[in-house]
Amino acid sequence: MKLLSYINRLYILLLLSIGVTSISHATLFDDWSDNQLCEWMDQPSPPGIIKNLVTKKRIHCSGGIAVIKVPIVPSNAFDGNYNFKLTLTNSDGSSWSPGYGLIEITNGIVKVLNKGRKLKDVDSSTDKFDTFEAQIDKNGDFTGTFEFNACGPGDCEEEIVVLEGNINNDNKLSGSFLNKVVTFELTKMISKEETSSAFDGSYSFTLNALPPGGGINGLGYGTLRINNGKATISKDSQGMVKK
Repeated sequence: MKLLSYINRLYILLLLSIGVTSISHATLFDDWSDNQLCEWMDQPSPPGIIKNLVTKKRIHCSGGIAVIKVPIVPSNAFDGNYNFKLTLTNSDGSSWSPGYGLIEITNGIVKVLNKGRKLKDVDSSTDKFDTFEAQIDKNGDFTGTFEFNACGPGDCEEEIVVLEGNINNDNKLSGSFLNKVVTFELTKMISKEETSSAFDGSYSFTLNALPPGGGINGLGYGTLRINNGKATISKDSQGMVKK
């Protein structure tokens, strides 16, 4: 570590020795500079409390130094509802799925819906999906965070997992938790009504009825107008033909 003082190292080690490792104690480091936090992140195994604080403050570290990263600009290009499956992949390549649910994207803001979600067999409850926060830009690039514990009950503590991905590249948001890869797989798009200007214009129409065993009855006619994919009937169209 190049800049971090010896007293700060002792301070961290003291806190770790007395069990101060959770997110709730992160305020103890509020007066630390971004570079001081990044120096710890440059270690082979940075303390969990430092990792969580760096993630929570959205600090980007490179070589022990804080760097500026251009934030994602949310876009509505991929708005809609998606099924998702949460998968965990171990270092040996084996994987399993402890959860699933629905993701909604609105104006580029990504969130997990309350309806139909499930999280099991890990030391985090289903309501931890409320901590999921993500955004997506016009190019399909995702970035987000998720407070999660991928271990079994009592085995380790929750951490803030940084998620990244691209909706055009396997529809996945991925991050790491200890030696596991945490992935949100968007498997299917549902309940999404899209409009297109491809067929914009005016169209003449006739409205006919064909009763069983009878002839065609003309009920009306008029003009159908399509603008930006939305269809309306013009006011000069004729309604039901009176008999």
